[in-house]
Amino acid sequence: MDMQERTDIEIQKYCDIIRKLLLQRAYDECERRTIRMMERFPHLPDPHNLYGVLLEKRGEHLLALKHFRAALSLDPSHAPAIHNLETYATLFSHGAYAIDESDCKSHEVRMECSGLKPGEKGYAEEESEYPCN
Repeated sequence: MDMQERTDIEIQKYCDIIRKLLLQRAYDECERRTIRMMERFPHLPDPHNLYGVLLEKRGEHLLALKHFRAALSLDPSHAPAIHNLETYATLFSHGAYAIDESDCKSHEVRMECSGLKPGEKGYAEEESEYPCN
């Protein structure tokens, strides 16, 4: 196993832990681990995205948006940060947050099926049981 694979596995473990802590509303522990993750992986977008989710859960909306943008500055194609910025950078936030790419799948399917972008006429914001209908 090479270094990149080990890093990917470690990042996914962090994401899983942070997801559980957020569900338990253990925000202080979540913050501690996310900051440790930022220190360990300063070059990766994941810690900033996770910290943005935590800040959003705490009601610190503007600071959360800064961390989603920081994640995108490190990797402009980081799907969870793109999703979170699209979700929370509106006047009326909608949808669930994305911890990792698995949380973006239904959003991507809906976008591919509609062929429309948010804000375009005919774009449906609501979740559908049948994403391509």
